[in-house]
Amino acid sequence: KRGKSYKAMLLANYNVTGQEREQQKLDYEVVHSTPPEKEMKVWEAVLATSAAPRYFKPYIQPATGKSFIDGGLYYNCPALIVHQERQILWKDVRYRQPDIVLSIGTGMGREPEDAQATDRVVPPTISSWGDIINAFLGMVHNQLDTERAWADYYTRVAMTNSDEDRQRHIRLNVQFDGVRPGLDKVDQLGLLEDTARVSASADPKIRDAADRLVASSFYYEREGPVTKGRSSTGKPTTLPFTQHIKM
Repeated sequence: KRGKSYKAMLLANYNVTGQEREQQKLDYEVVHSTPPEKEMKVWEAVLATSAAPRYFKPYIQPATGKSFIDGGLYYNCPALIVHQERQILWKDVRYRQPDIVLSIGTGMGREPEDAQATDRVVPPTISSWGDIINAFLGMVHNQLDTERAWADYYTRVAMTNSDEDRQRHIRLNVQFDGVRPGLDKVDQLGLLEDTARVSASADPKIRDAADRLVASSFYYEREGPVTKGRSSTGKPTTLPFTQHIKM
């Protein structure tokens, strides 16, 4: 929360400031505090990102006095933020397609026709706690909004003339036969797990995503500097975690 209004905030383990962000004209900010001892701790980040209105109260960070609520109020599917951040972090490849972008949804239920016809939810202007609750509940009930956000990202970023580029962007979600269980329905965790397991076994995109994640862990490690006009030597290398993956 900034002043009397809320805006999207990004909690990150890196800090990039200056023209890179100013030129992007982003509608979110990266949480950064000076001096370092006021930086948000991991456990504070958990409280801040879990503060879903009506279920949990806002988290107020003691060191700064800033108030935080669940970021899903503004970005229930943060794929576009990820895209913008990677362009800021890796400027030399900002216009290249990524190895893979994997977006995982929280489930889709069978909604009434009037809910399905609802226009895309626009991040609201918040002026009171009541507004926060109403906006959040509207966002939760309109499950299609996350899919629209992904479709918007896909259209803006992934829609190229290359099939190979388009296939790098994968969205996975679980479809429930009935209404999706509410956030506080702990007695239905078994149903959630079973539905996700069945959905995963029947979705070919799961295998595609797994293959791409493993393939992206391979890279070429040079044994010396690159000299113009001469070939360089090296060896293929994999990231350590790949040996623990069972397909």
